[in-house]
Amino acid sequence: MFQTRDVVSILDVKIHFIVNLVEKGFVLPERDAHGRGSGRLYSYNNLVEIYLFNRLAAIAGFSHRRIWEMLKEILSKNKDLSQMKAPYQFGNGLFFATIDLPN
Repeated sequence: MFQTRDVVSILDVKIHFIVNLVEKGFVLPERDAHGRGSGRLYSYNNLVEIYLFNRLAAIAGFSHRRIWEMLKEILSKNKDLSQMKAPYQFGNGLFFATIDLPN
């Protein structure tokens, strides 16, 4: 499990970006914050989701809604994103996903 500050550091994203994805329901933390002083905890799959949102928005210009639809399709076929190394059909195109998180 990863705390928000860990996700920020590992993925080199802004905390606001993560909070925005969570508040809009695009990413569901493994454990949500409960009360003042408690923090969200993120799974490895959550890190991959956040990474994909960040990269696909930056590189391909996809909207968060479009990325979310793509992730739902991918997750319906493979629950463990760490094992995702195959092409997926999405809409009219082919989406090839290989996950390689930065060290």
